[in-house]
Amino acid sequence: MSSASQNLQKSASLATASRNPPETNAEAESAPVHHKTSPLKGGIASRQQFSATNPTGENLDRNRKDLAGDMENHLAEVTDEEFLRMFVPGDDPTPKEQQKFLSFDEEKLKLAEPDMGREVIRVSKSILGSHEGNDLEARDTSYWPDPTDTKGKKRPDVVIYPKGGQASREYTLTEKNSKDKKKGKTTLADYDSNGGDKAANFDADQGEAPVTLQDQDQHLARVRWAWMCVPIELKSKSSRSAFPLGQQIFCNGGDESRAARGQLADYAARILRRQHRTFCFMITVTRTEARLLRWDRAGAVVTNSFDLTDADKARPLYIFLYRLSKMTPEERGYDPTVVPATDEEKELMRDRKDALPEGDYRRKRLEVAMKPGWPIYKVMIPQKAVVSVNAWRAVGEAKAAASASAGPPATGETSVPPPFYSEHTSPPSEDKNYRCFLIAGDDFSSDSPIGRGTRGYIAYDMETGRFVYLKDAWRAASSNSEIKTYQQLHENLVCFIATPICGGDVIESDDNLQQTRTQEVLSTISRHIHCRLVVEEIGIPIFDYPTGRNLVAVMLDTLLAHEAAWERANVMHRDISAANLLMLPDPESTEEIIMSGLLIDWDLAKYRNQLEKGSIDTRSGTWQFKSALLLRRPGMKQHEVSDDLESFMHVLTWLCLRFHKHDNSQGLQGYVTSLYDSASRNPKTKLMEGGQMKMKFISEGVSFVDLSERSLLKTLVCTLALLCKQHYAAIDLTGYLDKGADAIDVRYLRKERRRVGYRKDVKAVDIFRLRPEDTASKSAQLYLSTHEHFLNAFSDAVDMEGYFPEKVEDQFRAFEKSSAGDHVVRSSLPLESTGSKRASRESTADPERPAAKKRRTLSRKKGKKLCTTKKRLSAVVEDRRLRDVLAPTAEGSQAAREGTVATEEDIESGDVGYDATSEDSGDEDYDDPNDKSYVPGRRIQ
Repeated sequence: MSSASQNLQKSASLATASRNPPETNAEAESAPVHHKTSPLKGGIASRQQFSATNPTGENLDRNRKDLAGDMENHLAEVTDEEFLRMFVPGDDPTPKEQQKFLSFDEEKLKLAEPDMGREVIRVSKSILGSHEGNDLEARDTSYWPDPTDTKGKKRPDVVIYPKGGQASREYTLTEKNSKDKKKGKTTLADYDSNGGDKAANFDADQGEAPVTLQDQDQHLARVRWAWMCVPIELKSKSSRSAFPLGQQIFCNGGDESRAARGQLADYAARILRRQHRTFCFMITVTRTEARLLRWDRAGAVVTNSFDLTDADKARPLYIFLYRLSKMTPEERGYDPTVVPATDEEKELMRDRKDALPEGDYRRKRLEVAMKPGWPIYKVMIPQKAVVSVNAWRAVGEAKAAASASAGPPATGETSVPPPFYSEHTSPPSEDKNYRCFLIAGDDFSSDSPIGRGTRGYIAYDMETGRFVYLKDAWRAASSNSEIKTYQQLHENLVCFIATPICGGDVIESDDNLQQTRTQEVLSTISRHIHCRLVVEEIGIPIFDYPTGRNLVAVMLDTLLAHEAAWERANVMHRDISAANLLMLPDPESTEEIIMSGLLIDWDLAKYRNQLEKGSIDTRSGTWQFKSALLLRRPGMKQHEVSDDLESFMHVLTWLCLRFHKHDNSQGLQGYVTSLYDSASRNPKTKLMEGGQMKMKFISEGVSFVDLSERSLLKTLVCTLALLCKQHYAAIDLTGYLDKGADAIDVRYLRKERRRVGYRKDVKAVDIFRLRPEDTASKSAQLYLSTHEHFLNAFSDAVDMEGYFPEKVEDQFRAFEKSSAGDHVVRSSLPLESTGSKRASRESTADPERPAAKKRRTLSRKKGKKLCTTKKRLSAVVEDRRLRDVLAPTAEGSQAAREGTVATEEDIESGDVGYDATSEDSGDEDYDDPNDKSYVPGRRIQ
């Protein structure tokens, strides 16, 4: 028997030990802080998607340190015995099997990382291959990155892969790879769609000599994130270790250690992104010591370090690898509700994709998702999770009819809806228990290993033969189920929202809920539950808006959805961002407007009564578009309508900075970073804070973008800035401003900028509903306490005749040359195609949108009025009548407070929705004969 196998029988008790988590002293934990609203985590997941900098090149270390900062309160250290007992089920090796285990050579573990890797592979091979039926092997992956990886060519030192099948074909190198050079670069052109590698001529890296297969004793392999079972990261220096040796606090250390912890988090995020996992294992080796890790969406559990040169002390690694080799896929962390698609199913999805029109936006995105290297999977959702939106809306219509005959209800309070497994749920099919969907690569994914981990897929519905959209996420246990929120919205007849097909929390065949386990050993973090949602609509990113007028029209639709959700259904969205405002081809498209809006992602939404109670949790969200007040002092104020309305303004100005000519081009990247991305951790509260520039700009009444051309879009931007300024003037900002904010010189960042209302090129009459001379003599008002003023401003911009500036090429793309890379959010379609009305109409043959969302019956023809004001305002009046019947607030609806409801006479006279404090209607025409470039706004008569 080898020295490595001696005393391994001591671990037999671990196999039968209780799986109960270790006891924790709850009383020793400090009492949680109660916030008025859930403060943003401010981590990579909430900041990186729309960041002006990218975690590659010179920003790599900073990004990894940010990831390490995110993980700071999500790492738990346990003993190796506790780790094996809780998370690594299985039997111990027999004495015969132990004899095959090799011992580590101490001298080789003290050499450079390539030598360490060979030694780790040698010993791992002896453990994994100690019994028949093993399906794993360890390979050296330190030289060849994954060519399908679009977020940097990262390479773990050693990877444990499954043997055989498609996985082996993906990562195995061929003799042709002898031409490859160390740390070279590959592209998809070097990748064979049949699973092999073409002859690849890699770019030399500093002239290093080529490494052939023979040099590494046939243990070389390519990185394949989609097939990786367990990565092993090696460090030859303690200072570069994620968990330095000899530290009393296991996650201590300097900048290099923080970057190393961020590196491990990055690896975990990539595995969880590319695979369908409930958790994943990892191993770190620093010279002669090792640790085991287990990652899930709540955090990571890390063992104490143990010595590999002592056979007895190295026992945890031997036991782990042995049990790993005998585990089922579920025990290794693979999601049993997602299985590889069969060849017939893959061909079916490809045929359906190819049947879409050539210019269809769904086909373009599917071609990206189905590129080689992204396996096709089948997602199985129980039939009992299928819902009927028609039944939901029928409930709402019946409630509206009953309320109209009986009068408004006594209170506007709406309770949380019942579980979605209701009488309105479609009955299970007799011949199968699951609704199945085929998916390939993700359409969107999170960059963080913890939190919601949202991923989106264009999916093929095998029951209907149509493409739909599938969302996969891990919600906090304290949050609302998104599909229940959709039920609440549809039962209150909210339009411009998605149409669910099925969804809910993921339940496995044994009726167990898929949830995280890190919280079992770290009681200060939240439990997360795996959930899915499938909807009919496949939205177009708002970045692809064809014209400025279409952009404003789409945002108006989403504003109407937001208003109805709050006023009727008592639901606050709380995550307004550029990613959550989508477009759909409008079936009633005209010359001017060909897109309608869709407000999605209600998983962070709260009900009115929940907002009033406050929260003790932090939450995810999109950092760049949050209100200044929420960013400045997280948790200090309750999330209100005004916060979401301000987010709409930030989305509009961010898009204007990106796609329209403006006077901020000089130093644009630095300007965008300072304005939208800035974040720092408060050392006292440990919460991320930001919004310093936003606060100053809004308080000064300065719009965030200085559009070069005078237009309706420029006037709208200025209107929104003025509304926010007046709202902030009515708020006690004590506690929000500090010396740092007061020291900001707005003039330095915005040369020659004037406050709204005093600029020569913005006339008072151009402000649609709220004009400077109307507010100069008045006390400040909470103009954003309702949707009224924002809706008026957006509606006027859509309905007025006037000039909108042309959309230009993506100005953020210039950031790529310095640091932005793939994290500058790109449009899914090229600019020239988004501006083609014909191409857009060709893609609407199967719009896949419910009839309930149709909003316009307008006539927009060349040389005629843009819209029929009577019809548009009539729809708004009817919408508000319905709102008053369904869910008037405790104070009463706007119409009820004024003691009147708009009539047809009001519509005819054009008085509906106008600012009652304005002295004139603003209906006259305006012209500037001295400026031919100025196309003023003119209200349609």
